[in-house]
Amino acid sequence: MPSTEQLENRLAEDNITHQTFGISKRAYGGVIAYQLEKHGFKGALKVIKAQVQTLQTTH
Repeated sequence: MPSTEQLENRLAEDNITHQTFGISKRAYGGVIAYQLEKHGFKGALKVIKAQVQTLQTTH
């Protein structure tokens, strides 16, 4: 199973980091771990990207 670090690195390729969400690195790591456990790598990637889209649309 892919690690949270691998998912963080993949998201960083799309310029998605803890700063995108305005939260600490530690909190972001928790979000990554939760989504990875719940949805797997591809699902977590999709969910987090959708969350970023929502943030960009509302701000």
